[in-house]
Amino acid sequence: MILLSSNICPFVSMDGKYLFYTSNQDIYWVDASIIENYRD
Repeated sequence: MILLSSNICPFVSMDGKYLFYTSNQDIYWVDASIIENYRD
């Protein structure tokens, strides 16, 4: 099986302020408050 996406292991910073993730071997970060938009 070949995985076409290289998105792996998103994580929140220790201070809870940032969400880090990778996409196509690049590292990105966003304000962790974005997680609240996706909670039930």
